Amino acid sequence: MRRFFIFALSSMLLWMCDLSFAQLTVRSDSYGSKPGFIDKATLVVEPHGAYVEQSLYLSYSDHFQFPSSQVEIVHRFELPANAVVNDMWLWIGDSVMQAVILDTWKARAIYDSIVNRKRDPAFLSKTGTTYELHIYPLASGSYRKVRLNFITPTRWLGTEGAAELPLKMLKANNALKKPLQVMFREAQPIWGTPTITELPLQTFTGMRDTSGYKFRYSNIDDISALSSFTMGFTTNFTDGFFITTKDAVNDGTYFQFGFNPGSLFNLQIDPSPRHLLFALDLSGVHCKNFVTLMPNVKQLMRSAARPNDSIQVVVAGAGKIETLNPVWTIAHTDSINTAIDRFASSEWGRQVALEKLPAVLYADAYAAICWQFPGLEQLASTKVYGDLSETLRNMQGADVIAAYTQGFENASSTSANYEMIVSKLDTFFTQGGRFLSYYDYNRVGREVICSHYIPGLTTTRRPDGSATLYRNPNGAVGRYFPESFVHYGFDYLQYTADPSVTIEVMDKDGRPVVISKKIGNGLIVVSGIWSFKDDGALRAQLGAPMLGLNEVKKNQQLTGLFAEIQSKYKRSPFQNVYVLSNSDSLFQKTDVFSWSAAYLGGFGSALPVVTTVNLLDGAGYLPASLTEDQIQYYGSGYLMKTIAAATKGRHIEMHIDNWTYLFSALNAYSYPTADSMTVSVSVDNGAGQLRELREVNPIPADANKARFYIGSASLANQIRFDVRARFAGQSNAKTASTSTFIFHDTSSAASVLPAMLGTEKLRDLFNQQNKDTASIVKLAVKYRLLCDFTALLALEPNDTIHYMKHPLDESVLGVARSIEPGMTDSLLLSSYPNPFNNQTTIVIELKQRSFVEAGIYNIIGQRVKTLASHDAVEGRKLYSWNGTDDRNRTVSSGAYFIRVAADDGIGKQSTVRLRRILFLK
Repeated sequence: MRRFFIFALSSMLLWMCDLSFAQLTVRSDSYGSKPGFIDKATLVVEPHGAYVEQSLYLSYSDHFQFPSSQVEIVHRFELPANAVVNDMWLWIGDSVMQAVILDTWKARAIYDSIVNRKRDPAFLSKTGTTYELHIYPLASGSYRKVRLNFITPTRWLGTEGAAELPLKMLKANNALKKPLQVMFREAQPIWGTPTITELPLQTFTGMRDTSGYKFRYSNIDDISALSSFTMGFTTNFTDGFFITTKDAVNDGTYFQFGFNPGSLFNLQIDPSPRHLLFALDLSGVHCKNFVTLMPNVKQLMRSAARPNDSIQVVVAGAGKIETLNPVWTIAHTDSINTAIDRFASSEWGRQVALEKLPAVLYADAYAAICWQFPGLEQLASTKVYGDLSETLRNMQGADVIAAYTQGFENASSTSANYEMIVSKLDTFFTQGGRFLSYYDYNRVGREVICSHYIPGLTTTRRPDGSATLYRNPNGAVGRYFPESFVHYGFDYLQYTADPSVTIEVMDKDGRPVVISKKIGNGLIVVSGIWSFKDDGALRAQLGAPMLGLNEVKKNQQLTGLFAEIQSKYKRSPFQNVYVLSNSDSLFQKTDVFSWSAAYLGGFGSALPVVTTVNLLDGAGYLPASLTEDQIQYYGSGYLMKTIAAATKGRHIEMHIDNWTYLFSALNAYSYPTADSMTVSVSVDNGAGQLRELREVNPIPADANKARFYIGSASLANQIRFDVRARFAGQSNAKTASTSTFIFHDTSSAASVLPAMLGTEKLRDLFNQQNKDTASIVKLAVKYRLLCDFTALLALEPNDTIHYMKHPLDESVLGVARSIEPGMTDSLLLSSYPNPFNNQTTIVIELKQRSFVEAGIYNIIGQRVKTLASHDAVEGRKLYSWNGTDDRNRTVSSGAYFIRVAADDGIGKQSTVRLRRILFLK
């Protein structure tokens, strides 16, 4: 057997079968992989307008599973949708190293070479939506600590913001109980008190500020039971606008401009009654647990319909499509509940709810190791036999047979039973079965079954080492793999030229690694990927498509449901239709475009607004998918998205959004949508240069969503924003304007504005049909952004790489620093009167003795007046300014800034406060 290592087979199988979708492992070259643990987790969340910054501190451990050994931590995970990692720290003893960013190929080579020399790197890479973190070494029984910093797009629910928290990553912890400390960091006073949407009784406690921040924290005992994890926070946009700016040394001024259209333009909600159709497709196998699904469906209907609206409900499933209420019914809560409950409890409803899982037979224990994975029990029923002959004697009712040892370890037994095995496999293929096997250099000259069906089958041995593999989206199997993935151990397959053999997975040069061939009504799949050392997450990503478990083509009814919607519209028109579907049949883009064009053309000149919801949430397994504009569409999601976009509706992917967000986003009391909206920017009254301007996460169909624009300019003193919008049903355009002065303080706390803009520019490059890898890497390195072509690498210090000085470790902040609500600021700054024309009084309040620097600055960052220089202050102290500079000359009228920095004298970073004042002569 190839590269096999010694470990306890029984415990390995127990771990794989008993755990849910495990992603965190610790592994040893001598003893294989075992579950990994997160002993302490702290999450720090800070809103920044269009994005939310999150810092995650994790302490990893193996719980003494490898006595007297050093092991590698491997954490494969997903972050919230559209998250971008922009920093990583690694603790080495009591000191901290900040990761460098490199192109992925160079970083991986450095990591591999350093690990061989037993040093201390951490390596983080990304492929698609999957992140892969490696840390080496971990001395068994100890822990390693890292900090990951990432930004996520803010979810806007009208004027309230929300951030999806990294639940999937944290639930990879294999501990039975998963505690988490959540901290809310407030750098600006506009952000309100945080809440955990799924835990409404969870409270936050105030904490003394450090380095200019205010914190609120909450300790969650266990996140294991959560299915979604969202932090909400209220906002207070002054005059309806939100503006932030940041000067970057030698790189001009970055800015962000946000507003809420409803409040800004005083929009009114249309109260006219509507006809709404709700269409529910449950013809797929997964994501239709009525206990959890039906209450959410009813809540969605109550959210989307007003009491004076009329509704109909149509359902597809178990081979038929029926309307639950044949006549339009007023959308009262009772009528909604009655219709759904009657369906769910009916015999037809019970048939719809049934999940018939395919049957997988493993022909030997090694096949089970290679192609079993956590969460398999949600996708198939399984049984393990001793060899292929025994399996085939019990194949009745089987959908898939997976065999490993028939080609090498049990090759002699297979040859002795060759005729019986081939005869039964022929029958199995005629019945539509799938046969999966492994082929490597050990099997050359010994394997007789796969080479019987694929003549000339052999292999080219490839030295061990990581490489990226790619799927064939047009293959029988390849389309259900991830679009690309990194694997350590695989060989290339060779065979006699045969047009009926399809390459399913290949390397960048097109050399086959997984192949298939249709035989009768069935399929034979041969893999050169050796998965014995793969962690649970990677084994699931590869095992599900090889076994054919992440798509079910039979009895899909989504297109039939769409046809019924069109038929109903022609008989009795309606304004809106909401389509919810769990169809896991993958539609390729070319098929989507041709089908949707023909379908939409069948409506004639008028179309209803179609809102679509993909119920496939990725829990337990990853459905077949395709990606566009860096958004992953599961199953039939891309088809639904295309229909929704063509009718000016919205599409929701439930693996990206959750029900709480859905209820709010599809709220019936929405403002009119904007038919057009433009934002123009003037820099220094036209004297400056606007370099770029773009809207962040535009969703025009969401009339309640706050709109955000990010851009950059030449070094600016003042920026003016003008908004012009035209809304549906209104003939006249609406306008609004505001401006802001720029305070040039490059020494202030680091802003995420450059990273936010860099993220948007990076997304543009990835969305190009022909990706320019060199440009992507250059841009990602400039803004320190992790992407598919870059990696973060933390190393031991050397002549050029040094420990971080005074890193702010927020994970050590705790209850000892907590204080009463309302007492969270250690430095308060105010002034009165403001504006002033003679003299203003400046008030500084400090809770503990500190040394104060204070001064007046003009709008280009020049200090014009020194108020205090190393003054010792405790409590309240007053200063005054009469509008003169340090040479006692009266300054010109205009805007100025008070800047106060307080240092506690024990080496901590200064606390800084700014306040804008206006001097009028």
